[in-house]
Amino acid sequence: MERSDSERRGMTAGAGRREEHGSAAGAPATEAPGAILSWRLVPVGVVRTPFSAPLTTLKHFERVGRATLEVFPEFEAALKDIDGFSHLWLLTLPAESWDYRPDLLPREGRSVHGLFATRSPRRPNPIGLFLVELVGREGRLLSVHGAHVRDGTPLLDIRPYLPSEDRVRSARCGWMAQGEASEAGAPSTSKEAPPRT
Repeated sequence: MERSDSERRGMTAGAGRREEHGSAAGAPATEAPGAILSWRLVPVGVVRTPFSAPLTTLKHFERVGRATLEVFPEFEAALKDIDGFSHLWLLTLPAESWDYRPDLLPREGRSVHGLFATRSPRRPNPIGLFLVELVGREGRLLSVHGAHVRDGTPLLDIRPYLPSEDRVRSARCGWMAQGEASEAGAPSTSKEAPPRT
């Protein structure tokens, strides 16, 4: 399957803005807070799903059908021993760009909350983070369950889920705790709304 020019060359975050390149070690240069930094992102593959449009109405705990992670040939060796893990973390870079608000009325709540206290997909940086179940592997193709992204989404990284490190038994869920207790498993038809004035 032919890859697009952007897939072959990698992507640059903050394109069209003043670039601030990292050091030789790869760390980004530091400047005053709020400075625009940019760096080259090299996708390791693409996510193949049956969805041709962005999925913006799924709650974070809802699961969708299977997807295929198509890892590019040059990264196939990096998949060695991945079969032994049941779940994986995916970092993606959505093709679409969304506006975001610093505060919003999320589906799970009845009052306005700060963006960083929500799981809204509309963020300042369009980076997706997903926990998926690894169903199977065939060469450089990984079948997973739970990647609710559109077809062709660039895949930036794959990391194994480790219960001993990724699960925090004493974690608190803030304002979501009450909503999750009463709404867990219930389908949601509401969408994010702008903050009330």
